[in-house]
Amino acid sequence: MFASRRERKLYETGQISLPRPAATPKTSTATAPGGLPVAGEDRPGSRTTSANPATDSAASTALASTNVQKQKLGLVARILAALIVVAGGVVLAVGGLKATVWAPSDVVVGTLGTHGQKFVTTEVGALALAGPRLQVQVSGAAGDPVFVGIGRASDVDAYLGESATDRITGLDRETGTLITTTSGRDQAEVLDPASADVWAVSALGPGSAKLSWPDTSSGQWRLVIATDGSRPAPENVTLTWSGQEPENSAPAWIAVGVVLLVAGLVGSAVLWSRARGRRAS
Repeated sequence: MFASRRERKLYETGQISLPRPAATPKTSTATAPGGLPVAGEDRPGSRTTSANPATDSAASTALASTNVQKQKLGLVARILAALIVVAGGVVLAVGGLKATVWAPSDVVVGTLGTHGQKFVTTEVGALALAGPRLQVQVSGAAGDPVFVGIGRASDVDAYLGESATDRITGLDRETGTLITTTSGRDQAEVLDPASADVWAVSALGPGSAKLSWPDTSSGQWRLVIATDGSRPAPENVTLTWSGQEPENSAPAWIAVGVVLLVAGLVGSAVLWSRARGRRAS
């Protein structure tokens, strides 16, 4: 403690004093109950630094990339939902037009093409080809007699016999042309149809004649068109059917349009709600 006796004597007489030990810096260490230090406890004002800055940077980049990807997917989903809404509106509009402006008519018209036999007749059942009501319009050369009559099939068969006929068997709906076949012999002699008593209804006129038949669904009937039975039948023949409910695809279009429209609106609402929630958080 003293380098020599002289220093000791001087100290005892008060002539010198011992130097004070240097102050040791105090460290503040957090302790847990029992006096044990707590590892990793931060003191006020201290900064925590990562042990691996490169790892933190990579994690931040990956998180940002994920967020961007989610935003892109959300945008694509919202666009698809909007397109579905537009498609639903278009389909619904088409369905509305098909139910109104574009609705198919219940009137079907068939015209007879070139024919040259003395009689034009119909196959059994042909009077109801396109509807329960039928109107027959026939015209020929001016001044020539034009006859139109409808009778029971058995009576008409007996009247026509073996005479040559153009027989209407069907209708091409795309072109509106009546389909015919030719049968019989041209040499057969037949009584003037206006003088026969086999007709349930008939019409006769100079140059033209027309006839309405509202009972095509019951019984077996045949139509006969002629002049006087000695010359070729009139050239212009038009059959008009009505009263049959036409096929219309409007209900299907409207149903599909409503489904698409509702699905698109609901999807859009859900997607926009999620997007607002993400922005708020």
